[in-house]
Amino acid sequence: MIGEAYDAALTRVVIMPADDYGVSYSAYNYQLQNFDNDVIRNLQYNTGNEFIKFYSSWDAQRENIIPDEIVEMHFTQLNIGRIRENSSSREVSKEVVIKETVYKPDSVIKEYGRVKARITTTQRTMHSEGSLNVSIRDDKGRWLWNDNINGSHGWSTEFSTYTGDERALSDEDKKLLNRSRENTPGEDEIIRCIKESIYNDFVYRVRNYYSHY
Repeated sequence: MIGEAYDAALTRVVIMPADDYGVSYSAYNYQLQNFDNDVIRNLQYNTGNEFIKFYSSWDAQRENIIPDEIVEMHFTQLNIGRIRENSSSREVSKEVVIKETVYKPDSVIKEYGRVKARITTTQRTMHSEGSLNVSIRDDKGRWLWNDNINGSHGWSTEFSTYTGDERALSDEDKKLLNRSRENTPGEDEIIRCIKESIYNDFVYRVRNYYSHY
């Protein structure tokens, strides 16, 4: 009787595989499958409600589960941004010894002059974003909940070059010039970060929705 009462109170939720609505990147399909697997695994083991049970569509079919509710996921946008570049320049100068005349060991005449250099600092940035539409419907096809979840990835790097006389540079200028250039992130990494952002938000919202059952 207890088992029957539990079964009667149990809400069986099937998570359908995410689709991409035509979004196409070389790294996309593999990560889409990983996204589905991670979502199912997380919700199955961390439901937050003992009367909710999540199934993948494959498991539901294999076990002949008739779902009470269905969660659908559609990636409606995935934009990998373009690199944007801004540069600024400044001039530096310094008084240095430009000539030494040695008359004898204890008699050295130094001539001073001002040397100049121009430092150009370049900043490169990239902003990418994606969007997932989530909807939940019951076994009669009625929509119960709908939401859009956005994720993004930001990248920036800064480096400097100079022209002119190196002697005009300060120690701080040299540190700036010696800073290594960061490579632009690859497509795989950008998509991974966007999906991770969406994944965390998605799991939180779905779990929060079912916590009120």
